[in-house]
Amino acid sequence: MTLFGITPFADFSLLQIAGLAAIYALAFFIKGVFGYGAVPTLVVLGSLVVPPHHAVLLAAISNLITHVQFIPGAIRYGDRRLALRLVFFFVPTIAFGVWVFSQMDSSRLSLAAGVLILFIMLTEIFGLLRHAEPLIRKHNAIVGPLAASLAGLIAGLIGAGAMVFLSLYIKIFCPEKQQFRATILLVATMIIVWRSIILLGSHIVGPNILLEAALLSPVAFAAGSAGGLAMRAIPNALFFRLYQVLMAAGAVLLIFKGLG
Repeated sequence: MTLFGITPFADFSLLQIAGLAAIYALAFFIKGVFGYGAVPTLVVLGSLVVPPHHAVLLAAISNLITHVQFIPGAIRYGDRRLALRLVFFFVPTIAFGVWVFSQMDSSRLSLAAGVLILFIMLTEIFGLLRHAEPLIRKHNAIVGPLAASLAGLIAGLIGAGAMVFLSLYIKIFCPEKQQFRATILLVATMIIVWRSIILLGSHIVGPNILLEAALLSPVAFAAGSAGGLAMRAIPNALFFRLYQVLMAAGAVLLIFKGLG
């Protein structure tokens, strides 16, 4: 099938395309519930269906197209002051990360990010991270910029795991599920738009990626809306228990990607 002179999913079988659609439905349902989590799923599982570089770029543009549905709620319920403090620090590191992505294999950083996130997540599950919260609040002027800068580097280089990492920091200041989710989406908006501008401006993304992302967007929109409805029915305590599971799973996926 050719549209506008472009053949989307060239050399992909119908089974591969159906597999991508199923992966996108799962990924954006997760994002609809928690406000993040789509890209690690898209990158890692998508790499099992299409070439890894293709999976990273397709995930980035699909995430940009479908993120529009989350912006009104993010602005209404998110902590705008917290989000704006972080943006100044991840903007330059995203640009640097995208440049490195275009030059080298990102598997080592993916592995390192996954191990770091899994370690931090296990400390939270076992209650050890709560003891660090007073120190994080006390030294927020240092911890916030460091967290945002590292998240930006992860986002620019591997396209996955940034919000998984940054959510650990945001959760301390946004302990209620709706504000947490909305703040995550607010920060994600800035990261997604800025990274996409760099990718498009550097001509790393071709017209085939743009068309493929557009064709997958109806599945992503529907799944994201379903996830948002599911979030409202989840009690606060259960929401954050599921969040811990998602964090651990995201870290394992990044480790898997790094070892692959």
